[in-house]
Amino acid sequence: MTDTVNWICPTCNVPVTTHFCANCGEEPLAPRDLTLRGLGEKLLHALTSIDARTMRSAWKLLRHPGELTLAWTRGVRKAYVAPFQLFLIANVLFFGVQWLTSENVFSSSLDSHLHHQDWSDLAQSLLARRLEATHTTLEQYQPTFDRAVVLNAKSLILLMTIPFALICRWHSLANAARS
Repeated sequence: MTDTVNWICPTCNVPVTTHFCANCGEEPLAPRDLTLRGLGEKLLHALTSIDARTMRSAWKLLRHPGELTLAWTRGVRKAYVAPFQLFLIANVLFFGVQWLTSENVFSSSLDSHLHHQDWSDLAQSLLARRLEATHTTLEQYQPTFDRAVVLNAKSLILLMTIPFALICRWHSLANAARS
């Protein structure tokens, strides 16, 4: 790229002669940005680049999580990553670590349901009926159950975010109305 660039900022709609818009920080779109390789590079950069806001948010979340929430609701937002972005980052990290370590934090095995839970008696009777109805053995059914629990646990986490987000939004609106 040359030192002088002439383009119109799509956000501000003003002529710009530098590599970034002075008003909003926008940069001109290059033809390479729309190629599969260009999109892959942008995705890789987004996933591997950790800026000061991400580190500051993570530190605050780990050390003083209530302060991060209070700062956000007071309007101090530039210094931190937005809540939804932080949620996505945390989930990518969580599921990445879970995948690398082969741990299943939010799921429990059939053996756990049958022998180590408060509902074990109920689980045993339900399982006995299920095995009888399907004409299978415990050894045949266990891998199927364990796989289903892992998949359903991940789905449940994703489904829980919607009502949680709505509750948070309702709470912030209620607080704003009281102010």
